[in-house]
Amino acid sequence: MGQESYHFLMFDKRNQAIVAPDEYGDNILDIVGGFVVGNAFLETAEIISSIPNVGTYTPLDLHRYQSTRCYYTLDDGSCIIELEMNCGELAEQVEEISIRFAVSNPIETYEKTIGLCKLLCEKLNVDVYDMQLKQTLDFLNEIQKKQTQNSFLEKRRQFISDDTISVPLHCGKAFWDWIRDQNKS
Repeated sequence: MGQESYHFLMFDKRNQAIVAPDEYGDNILDIVGGFVVGNAFLETAEIISSIPNVGTYTPLDLHRYQSTRCYYTLDDGSCIIELEMNCGELAEQVEEISIRFAVSNPIETYEKTIGLCKLLCEKLNVDVYDMQLKQTLDFLNEIQKKQTQNSFLEKRRQFISDDTISVPLHCGKAFWDWIRDQNKS
């Protein structure tokens, strides 16, 4: 997970998210249960691409083992939200969907992302895991909703101290190129 992004992970509701330390003491998220998202990769991709303002895209830092067919973006002109299936690896089934956005995006991007997550929860019968807070989201829990929003705002402040700055960018290389350009100015 990139430092520059706020990140959610979606997985089938019948599965369980477990965080446990690995042999090095790092906490690792493991999705246990073996259930997949949707019926097939193509069906899940069709559901995602049917959402208004969602289209395919190719990340600037795509690795050879990753497929462009796994990447989508919601770009409404004011923000960019990325969706990645199976960590970019093409397969017959979708095990997980990553939803993330660069913290440079307008603050309203957080609410748009939550709306997108809720929509996909309904269409795909998935749970949403907040990778910062390390917990599965309950959209009816107002306290948790405030915690996750505050977590996003804190992460944003790590990179952008001025709330008037908002630049719709992709995560990864696009964000870091923008940061380098800002430091040159």
